[in-house]
Amino acid sequence: MTKQTEEKYLTLKIYILPILLFLLNLGLRIFNIRINGLSGIEAFDLFYSDMPVSKLMSATSSLNNPPLYIFFMKFWTLLNGIQEGWIRLPSVIFASLTSVLIYQIGRKYITFQVGLFSALAFSACTMGYLISEEASVYSLLTFLATFSMYLYLGILKSPGSKPTFYFLLIVNFLLVYSHFYGITILITQLFFLTIITRNQDKVLVAVLRNNLILLLLFIPGIWMMAKRIFFIKSHGSWLFKPTFDFFIDGFTNICNKSLIAIIFLAILVLAYLLFAFKDRSEDSVIRTAWKLIPLWFFIPYMSIFLFSFWLPIFQARNMIFISPAFYLTTGLALSYTFKKMNVIQYCFMASLIIVMVVTIDINPTKKNHIREVTRVIKKVKNPETAVVINPFADYLAFTYYNNRNYFRMSNHTEELNSNEHIYYTYNQDSINSIAKTKGNKELIYYQTGLKWEERNEKINKILTSNYAHIEQLYYLKPFAVYRFYN
Repeated sequence: MTKQTEEKYLTLKIYILPILLFLLNLGLRIFNIRINGLSGIEAFDLFYSDMPVSKLMSATSSLNNPPLYIFFMKFWTLLNGIQEGWIRLPSVIFASLTSVLIYQIGRKYITFQVGLFSALAFSACTMGYLISEEASVYSLLTFLATFSMYLYLGILKSPGSKPTFYFLLIVNFLLVYSHFYGITILITQLFFLTIITRNQDKVLVAVLRNNLILLLLFIPGIWMMAKRIFFIKSHGSWLFKPTFDFFIDGFTNICNKSLIAIIFLAILVLAYLLFAFKDRSEDSVIRTAWKLIPLWFFIPYMSIFLFSFWLPIFQARNMIFISPAFYLTTGLALSYTFKKMNVIQYCFMASLIIVMVVTIDINPTKKNHIREVTRVIKKVKNPETAVVINPFADYLAFTYYNNRNYFRMSNHTEELNSNEHIYYTYNQDSINSIAKTKGNKELIYYQTGLKWEERNEKINKILTSNYAHIEQLYYLKPFAVYRFYN
């Protein structure tokens, strides 16, 4: 290879491919950005972001996570309102930038081929695609977790770099204030200090000093987390203790299909066995980054899963925030297993990417039907019809489409809705009171997240005891809308 050709090749790898990856992801993810109706989680964050700052600060104890993303949305919506496409645009950008970071980690610390494979696998993930079209914290969380590990690898390589030190501090600060899951990334980084061998003293000083400063900055976050844990332990959670199916679902969501997940995991197991039983007379030196990347996935995944037996916080879909580590680990496993058989290695990588591209589900209309549900309810509802909605996040999503002005008046939203006999409740006493209100000759009950047959049995008895007839208006999992009338 001539010097000129080599320079062109480096330009392609270092500059052109990252730009192409970003544009590819941006184009794919922005294409259907407005097709989906607003989900409950989007409506919840958007509703709180529209609150006055003083009220938002007092409401932090009712939030599942620190309010960084909500404050970001407050700023973002000031620029161009609360239309679906606009509020989702940051998630599209964060996901597109994440694909570039994945590529750079693979290229710099493993091989160019692994970086490209991992970035394309992330780009072809159905759950990653759907979350990037959702105005929620998870696309930002994935970006920050990946960026944090990119900077951490930089610290391991050059522990004396002050710019990297301060950038890591800033990114980790944003990470833990965006979602409590971010704490598991810091746990991984701290644990890794116990097994590093290169520049150990310098790395220990840099990382521990970084985390000590972060701990001081995160004291308000610790207080918020403690209050939230106490609330969930005393009032319960809508999430359940995990099962083995939950555990497997996390891998399925990352790989699009369960069969593909089995193939990915089989590659990891094969690579581990080859390493475990290799002849120690061979060169057995493993690069620092190669040790870290598998831990980046498995420590957060296992710690969140096991913690959920005490306090349910595990959701398979949300494990997308560590999916970059899974793709990089798979690429690393392929590189290690077929290190002397490049053609086979590249064929495996290409085949896995093709399978993921073929199985990606980019039909976003399957995700959310809130617009249609709202139309159904508005068509049937008369001025005296009571509408009862559960849970609160979907009550907000309904309000967003039913009356945008009510949604934006966060101090008076529930009061204004109740004037039109639209209520949020899951309490059987409240529903009984609504059903017996003079003039409420019919009631529409709308619930998401659970099958209708699994709803609270007491609520069912109250509704059937107050109304002679029941009519199914809409049912498409997880949406259920029923009309009770006399």
